Amino acid sequence: MRYFIVSIVIIAFVLQVVFFGPVFVDVNMFRERVSTGERSAVLLGATGATGHYVLKELLERDEWKRIVLVGRRTPPDLDLKSKNKIIDVVEVDLVKPDVDLTEDDINVLKGADHIFNCIGTTRAKAGGADGFEAIEVNISTKVFKAAAAAGVKSASLISAQGAHNGPGPKFFHPLFYGKTMFRKEQSMIQQSFIRTTVFRPGMLERLQNGEPSNNFLKNLLGPLRVDLLAKAMVNDAESAVIGSETDQEETLFISGNKNIAALAAL
Repeated sequence: MRYFIVSIVIIAFVLQVVFFGPVFVDVNMFRERVSTGERSAVLLGATGATGHYVLKELLERDEWKRIVLVGRRTPPDLDLKSKNKIIDVVEVDLVKPDVDLTEDDINVLKGADHIFNCIGTTRAKAGGADGFEAIEVNISTKVFKAAAAAGVKSASLISAQGAHNGPGPKFFHPLFYGKTMFRKEQSMIQQSFIRTTVFRPGMLERLQNGEPSNNFLKNLLGPLRVDLLAKAMVNDAESAVIGSETDQEETLFISGNKNIAALAAL
């Protein structure tokens, strides 16, 4: 009986780490927030599950004055003259391999302080492994390169707890997914941004009309709500202003749902 209980505890601990990340929260890793009231952002993936809430945070906070949306379409419920914000839109279908951001598009990105990459899909929605890779890696690379060329100094993206630099054969999706997330991270890290942050959440809870699902099993596992992930991303972006002579910082990896939720609460 004793061995059975110990086994259950070990299994529970492993599941905790795999699905939700580190057990303990390290608040010392977070950057100090600084208010300027004059920030501007580029947002990729504003129509997605998390990007929708990042946009909501940017619109509701006085800290952000200008928002540039990049994507295939503008959020249908967005009032471009709302919230006393300057909102610019770059509509471009970057899934197509021969389509890239133009010089005019890059000029629209100029003046932005931070770029949020909230793009994300599933293998099924993307039509297979190649489509998944095209969206997660290729689009990320195109937009990060354009943002760096425009002089944006800081960037962040959503990756996953299982991101890795090991084998990632397309026929075995768990490994392929983790390798693709790693390549997505590198598409940002390898640019000239001074400050970069990678968010590696565990299981996520996508919301319907602002509310979590009534799925008993999912609720039992306690995933991270996407609105909390969005809040954490915006909190992180509101760190100290980057000067023109600031050296490039080491990438900050915020891994696990507990750490991300703690940052959202600050």
